[in-house]
Amino acid sequence: MKIKYLLAPILCASLLCGCVKISGGISAQTEFSRTIFAMDTEMSLKAYGMHSASAVNAAADEINRLDRLFDRGSEKSEVYMVNSNGSAAVSEDPAALVARALEISQKTDGAFDLSIAPIMDMWGFYTKEYRVPDEAELKKAMESVGYDNISVEDSTVTVANGAKT
Repeated sequence: MKIKYLLAPILCASLLCGCVKISGGISAQTEFSRTIFAMDTEMSLKAYGMHSASAVNAAADEINRLDRLFDRGSEKSEVYMVNSNGSAAVSEDPAALVARALEISQKTDGAFDLSIAPIMDMWGFYTKEYRVPDEAELKKAMESVGYDNISVEDSTVTVANGAKT
């Protein structure tokens, strides 16, 4: 007997079981959603179940915590301190993220490059003052782009040659 003839009834039974409301289980009445704005993005968070509200609120709290750490425009953020001072001791999450981003930059031979901030700033993506820079401006800004200008040692992130994270 072919395997597809065995799988079809199992798949149908599984789908039907998913349509049945189990007493005390997940239902539309235990749905909770919340919209937040963080990381320059509007996010819709939704969860189902008895603890859906606490799960969504915990997720929103974590997203906001990370946003505070990584916000390039906030003088209170650790990324801002690194970019402003050229080097700063940061907490575990920013150090781990920068280290992982450097790994990816190396593995992709720079196709992914976390030091692209000067170019993004020039185009106005961060300030929302959009413009098309001329070739000379881009060439000058490219002098500070290069993941090899960023390093992480223990909990200290360092940027050199005008690079920014």
